[in-house]
Amino acid sequence: MKVPHAHQEVMLQVAGLDLELEALSSRLAELQTGAHLDALRTNLFAASSRMLEQQTQLENLQQELRKLEADIELVDKRIDLDKQRLSSTSSSKDAEGITSELRSLATRKSNLEDQELEIMEQVEQVSALVATESASRTSLSVELAEAEAALAGDITKLASKISIVETERAAKFAILSEEAANLFTKKAGRGIPAAALKGRDCDACRIGLTSSAYEDVVATPADEIATCPNCQAILVR
Repeated sequence: MKVPHAHQEVMLQVAGLDLELEALSSRLAELQTGAHLDALRTNLFAASSRMLEQQTQLENLQQELRKLEADIELVDKRIDLDKQRLSSTSSSKDAEGITSELRSLATRKSNLEDQELEIMEQVEQVSALVATESASRTSLSVELAEAEAALAGDITKLASKISIVETERAAKFAILSEEAANLFTKKAGRGIPAAALKGRDCDACRIGLTSSAYEDVVATPADEIATCPNCQAILVR
């Protein structure tokens, strides 16, 4: 098939643009999955889970603390009441019973206050953990948001680049005659349609031509199509 050498050069350029588009499209598909952000999302989810667990623990401790405070308040009221009873009784037997109950109430109050102090210490410790995880979660959220914004920007830039290359490809492909365009498309369906002959190597399959094959290609007129005997790509000399 006769094709002006200039148009063969166009075929080579279009083939190069097709390879570029393939690489760009592959990169775009990869970016659109957002897979490289999975580690950040996993870390954020883990931090959120830990914070939720610690918040639940903190709420339970605070509830237990409120119950202890209520129990201590009840004991204090009972102590006040018994002291009033003790001050107003004239019965030694009643006084002895009230005094015994006051000792029991004092022991009860002391035990409750010990528990209260222990729970208060736990509340302080868990509150610190919640604050730490909250700060970590906030930091990870910001980092993820920034990464997602950067990703969106990269996708936009890449899509724009693909559009530019597609436009350039279409303009160059339109230069070819219908016959040359059909040949190019047919070969593109099987592999790289056109490649440069570099020395004795086909730049498509990277295989060196035999001496006889090389001589045949070199002997082919510049305005005629020569093909690689190995991959059948159009060889542009």
